[in-house]
Amino acid sequence: MIYVICYDWASTSGNHTGMRYLYEYIQKSNPELYKMYTFNMGRRFLDKGKRGKQISVFFTALKLAMTYKSGDKFILTEYLHRDSYQILFAKIIRFICPKAPIYAMVHLVPEKLEGQYSKAQIRKSSRFVTEIVTLGSSLTCYLNNLGIENVYTSFHYVDNNYYTPSANLYNRDDDVKVIVMGALARDFEQIAYIVSKLPQIRFYICKGREKIDYLFSGFKNATLVGYVPEVELKHYMNDSDISLNVMKDTIGSNVICTSMATGLAMVVSDVGSIRDYCDETNACFCSSPDDFIKNIMILANDRELLNSLKKMSLKKAQQFSIDNYCASLSSLLK
Repeated sequence: MIYVICYDWASTSGNHTGMRYLYEYIQKSNPELYKMYTFNMGRRFLDKGKRGKQISVFFTALKLAMTYKSGDKFILTEYLHRDSYQILFAKIIRFICPKAPIYAMVHLVPEKLEGQYSKAQIRKSSRFVTEIVTLGSSLTCYLNNLGIENVYTSFHYVDNNYYTPSANLYNRDDDVKVIVMGALARDFEQIAYIVSKLPQIRFYICKGREKIDYLFSGFKNATLVGYVPEVELKHYMNDSDISLNVMKDTIGSNVICTSMATGLAMVVSDVGSIRDYCDETNACFCSSPDDFIKNIMILANDRELLNSLKKMSLKKAQQFSIDNYCASLSSLLK
């Protein structure tokens, strides 16, 4: 049996994204092979508060360790996220079942990791698992540079049965629209500057729960979109032409993959693992605010080039399909 220990995050709960959806998809295809344990981040009594989550994780790990059979494996989907207590889980399994294979997914940027742990603690955490699984080469490189060798580079997935392009993706008569999504390691001040310099371009700023309204005050070309259901977010994506990603870092992203699957041209910061997902055929790489402004204007004035990038985004998104991820995971676990 392969036991999956995951969390249901409010930001992706019920959506076609996130680790819970991924492994539910895998479990439905292989119900005899996979069993999930999902912690609901405060929605159940035992999950409320740090102590409650810690107790819940402790007893789940203890139960699985005591019933462990040869051939069983474990997948931890939020390793090194302090609120997940998955280091505690791995320690218990490793102490009671020293030969049990444990695969631990890490998908926080280095800055976030170092905000929660020292480098020595990160190194030590790698000893409790068989393999650390990342979603981008830049995070793998960071961990390797810390002296951690048991790292496997995977990729972020997208359900491109759900995230699909609009029917009129290549044939639009109205002005070019740009969508901004995501909050992790995003530079909203720089985004506001870009919006201010492009009054002729319409922007959808999907801010979620971020308190950034003041940055866009008075901008008539910016529509601020708060936290909305997935189907509504997909509507904004299908009404857009360009996905703007002004990032301080990235190690694999829902936003990047879903943007490509909906056929958006990518205008992105040239940072982190972005080149694992995009290349010059579907993206404009930028290193300054002026780069972003220039590339958005180039695409807005050249529909042929814009459509070419859209087409290649769709093609590249197939590489990161949820079914390809399943095949990659199966290969890792053999």
